Amino acid sequence: MIEADRRARDELLGALSDLLEGAISGEEFRGRVPESTDPAVRELLLPEAWRLFCGTRAGEPAAVGGLPNLVRPEISRWVLFLKTSWPYRWPVLSGSEGRLLRISSIATLGLASRLRRRRLARDGDLDVWPFHRREQYLEALAKPPHSGREGRTRRTSSS
Repeated sequence: MIEADRRARDELLGALSDLLEGAISGEEFRGRVPESTDPAVRELLLPEAWRLFCGTRAGEPAAVGGLPNLVRPEISRWVLFLKTSWPYRWPVLSGSEGRLLRISSIATLGLASRLRRRRLARDGDLDVWPFHRREQYLEALAKPPHSGREGRTRRTSSS
């Protein structure tokens, strides 16, 4: 199991925050996603997630610029998970496996994706993705972790 990459998660949190506030465009967000072996960092850019942001322009907050209220809780879970140091426990598809799944889903009118979701649901709770289990999610909600970007106090020369 690959350990959490704290630096990359904090960089992704910063980029996501800037995107949601409208400080950067969807394309700028994509350019700020750090390279990492941490699957949590890579998996948040699945095509399904990327579609939420691809049309966002700088100066237009993503939360106001077209993100439906239904996806806001999902994005909040991503942020909460990235703030933890828990490993990402879901199976990760390689690039070719992901392309094959997309093609087969189109060819089967979504059946291939539904079958994959059913297999994944046997292993974890998809309703709390990227968390693996509901208990893990509830624990993070009860004691929210802090990212490296938050909670820092500025040192003054008199300290």
